[in-house]
Amino acid sequence: MSFLFLKNVYQGALFWLCFIGFFSFPAFTVADSDSTWGLVEDFVENTFFELRGYTDAYHQKQSPALYKDQYGAGIQLRAESYQALTDNLSLNFRLRAQIEYPDYRSGIFPGPNQNDSKSPYVDFQVMNILWEGEENAFLVGKDVLKLGFSHLYSPVDRFHTLDWTIPAHNEPNGDFQFSFFHYREEDTIRLTVFPFGQQDLRQTGSSRQNPNLTLEQDDTLSGLIIYDAVRRGFDFYVGGHFGAGAYPITQALGSTRTVVVPESASLLGGVIATHNAWTLFADGLFQHSLDREDENFARLSIGASYASDIGGLLNIDGFTPTLTYGLDEVTNEARATTLSTSRNQRVNANNLLSEFRFEINPDLVITLADNYSFNTRKHQFGVGGAYSLTDSITLTLANTFTSQNTPENSSGGYTTLSVSLRF
Repeated sequence: MSFLFLKNVYQGALFWLCFIGFFSFPAFTVADSDSTWGLVEDFVENTFFELRGYTDAYHQKQSPALYKDQYGAGIQLRAESYQALTDNLSLNFRLRAQIEYPDYRSGIFPGPNQNDSKSPYVDFQVMNILWEGEENAFLVGKDVLKLGFSHLYSPVDRFHTLDWTIPAHNEPNGDFQFSFFHYREEDTIRLTVFPFGQQDLRQTGSSRQNPNLTLEQDDTLSGLIIYDAVRRGFDFYVGGHFGAGAYPITQALGSTRTVVVPESASLLGGVIATHNAWTLFADGLFQHSLDREDENFARLSIGASYASDIGGLLNIDGFTPTLTYGLDEVTNEARATTLSTSRNQRVNANNLLSEFRFEINPDLVITLADNYSFNTRKHQFGVGGAYSLTDSITLTLANTFTSQNTPENSSGGYTTLSVSLRF
């Protein structure tokens, strides 16, 4: 065990202890010992636990630098809680502890700007303090910011970190942020600042696949503003972002090839509407790369879902088909020093995604899915199901496979079986 490893563990743990202690101190100092113990009991009662075991089999052997074994298994414990500290102040967290074989993890509780090539054994996916008033709210800490209305895939949902350690289980991780919310009737204005950048493990994945590449850490301060509105029959949002782009690129800096996430400015928006059994949705994003480090591009997803009444004819509870089309259009090319743009990483550039969800009964759901690329003329199929053995135990089975050899941005297909226990 190296000194650097111990140093990172110490710094990460110290950061989170200071963070939790600083904001929790006022709530405990105003209470006597009995009420403090009551807070601890409430904290435990308000915590939701989930224990999940899984095993994976990949249909094609993975890249030696990314996932060298064709089989894998793991155990994950997740704890999630919401705790009111005062009338206006609350503590929110989601803790994940995970071990697996093969082992691609290192360290615990990484702090901001720690970008290890491995995922941590124990980490907070969410850890924040939220103050809520009648018209305004403030959030500070780690949170998962999800955006977009499109079902199946949305190009706008890119403002949170993803853990790509295991191809079959891409976990969302939060980013450290300061967020301000202003509420006005049914509308919300959200301003979010990422002071340490977005520590997205997609960058780490790029360096894993090619050890000759140098990774430039993304610690650029960035900001996002969103106006979210609710209207009769439809909702919409518009917004803008300035900071790290959505995808890393490869540049030639002298004799070194470096993976960087270029600074970019983005405009985004989306709308969703419902009419009887129909749900219509669309999300769009335009990204302008500063200094032409990456391409300028526009991305769109549009689709619909229909809560069909055919389930009664099939003697099942329900049947819901969903279609989503993804489009990517380049508006300006990158400069010559960029060896590899983000084009090959921008998935679903000309794809039709479909899902057919069969609700057999309250305990059993079966899903059929397909992702067809008009560019490569390849399919990626999926079939899966979830069965609730009891109110606390769920068995899940999923299988994906491709029509040809491994397409871009694909693991080549896999079968995964998991069992979850909630308590």
